[in-house]
Amino acid sequence: MRDFINTNKKLESIGSKLVNDLREELKFQKHNATGELSRGIKTKITKTKESILNITSTVKYWKAVNNPALAKIPNLKTIYNWMQTRSIEGGFSVANLILKRLQQSGYGNRKYPDNSMRDPYIVYKKGNKIPRRTNFAGYVVDKLRKTIGQDLAHDIGKDVASIISKQVK
Repeated sequence: MRDFINTNKKLESIGSKLVNDLREELKFQKHNATGELSRGIKTKITKTKESILNITSTVKYWKAVNNPALAKIPNLKTIYNWMQTRSIEGGFSVANLILKRLQQSGYGNRKYPDNSMRDPYIVYKKGNKIPRRTNFAGYVVDKLRKTIGQDLAHDIGKDVASIISKQVK
């Protein structure tokens, strides 16, 4: 793996960029109630025969935030805690209304996983004005796909040229 110095450095740079953009997208989509999800996004490069860039999360619920169709309906206490982190007033009576709504219609809209036909929020109406509220990971990857490939190709080319020049000597 010593031969791929440029590629590994570029993978580290790309990993940092991806993590930063994922955090920014979470902020944009108003998913940063406590910041735990943002802080939990990590990057790691595994170097074996190949170099592999892994973006991971230390929190288990990231998939539900990314795609609400994968979410489980929370309990009353969890909803109440969520309301407190968002400064939503109303106490347990409003939390109970939210829970009943979730039990009736589910979290997100399973017929439309991209939330294009989603019913609006009951309490947190601020979120309804945001152009996208799901697929934060897919959005970031799609946005950076071309530049990542171009950046990597350049550094892979440098490493391949270096390996060939060492063998030709």
